[in-house]
Amino acid sequence: MKDPRAWGAAIDRDDVRRLAALARIRLGDDEVQSLSDDLTSILRVLLPLDSLDVSELAGRPPVDAEQIATTLRPDEVAPTHVHRPLTELAPSWREGFYTVPRIPALDPEARSGNGSSEE
Repeated sequence: MKDPRAWGAAIDRDDVRRLAALARIRLGDDEVQSLSDDLTSILRVLLPLDSLDVSELAGRPPVDAEQIATTLRPDEVAPTHVHRPLTELAPSWREGFYTVPRIPALDPEARSGNGSSEE
């Protein structure tokens, strides 16, 4: 297998710095080297694709994902397979809604001590 650096497909430290500048990302020297190595490794994995014979594809139009028919099920109302009413499955039910205990970490009132720790 060809070495990506010999193939001209390696991502060196200068390339990583240019990409980081374009993306407005600040990188340390160790991160620059790590990304250079990682990206070069990715290219090394992709190198075998360069040797694939694609001559039989010549003249064929590229595949357009939007033209591929997507198989969807019909959007129809159907009976559920729940054999018990939802009100029996819920830990608590009020005015047509499930009720659950508050999660203090997500509830500003509970965090400040102003709200109930109940439902």
